[in-house]
Formats: sequence, structure tokens, C-alpha cells
Amino acid sequence: MADLSKDLSALRIEHTDRGAGRRGASILVGIVLALVLAGGGFWFWSAKLQAGAGIFLEEAGRDAEAETHLRRAVEIDPTYAQMHYNLGVLLARRGAADEAAEHFRRAIELVPGNPMPRRALADLMRKAKPAAP
Repeated sequence: MADLSKDLSALRIEHTDRGAGRRGASILVGIVLALVLAGGGFWFWSAKLQAGAGIFLEEAGRDAEAETHLRRAVEIDPTYAQMHYNLGVLLARRGAADEAAEHFRRAIELVPGNPMPRRALADLMRKAKPAAP
């Protein structure tokens, strides 16, 4: 728990330096509060907390760590459409287009009325399509 507290403290400083403002601070407060209330162990099993950590790390420029937490979030709750979308965005940015497309499609299946994953999938497919001669 002490190592995790140090990691969170380092993230708070790094994230603040990047100018994320109140949103980053509120995510950090939520993570710390959940850790305190749950005694540390629950954090690893909660999809929402994993998602919050993933988003926080992504905003801090720590994409590899963010990916780990976003993957955990969708493993814990495979019906978490927003995290399928967020993971897809991260994977697309990191060049894993096929896997990103899978997560966008899953988000579309889960919440058909949400236009964000549809647009992201269309953009991804447009970029992957070779230009006509």
C-alpha cells in the first residue's frame, strides 16, 4: 500500500505539471478515496477504478500503464462500453488498428446509439484504406 501511495503521489505531481487542472485532481482524489475506503484490495477488482486510473495515466502521457488499466477494466466488466471505446482510442494511437477496431465494434454492440465509437471506427478504417492510384 505504501508503494502505491508513492506512485499516486508521483502521478499527482506529474499530472499537475502537465496542466490537467481539476479533472486530474478529482480523478486522483477518487482513486485515493476508493483505496482508503476499500483497504487497498478492492481497487484491483473495480472496473470503474481501473478505468479512472487508465484515463488518468493516459492524460499523464503514460500510455503503456494506461493500457494495462484500461485492459483490466474491460476484463473485469466486459460490458463497460466506454472503456472499450477508450481502449480502442489508445490502441489506435499506438498503431494497433486491428485490436482498436475490435474494441470500437464491441462498444457499438453494447451501446448502439453512441456515435463516438462509430466515428472512431470509420476514421480508423478510412486511415487503413490504401489511397486510390
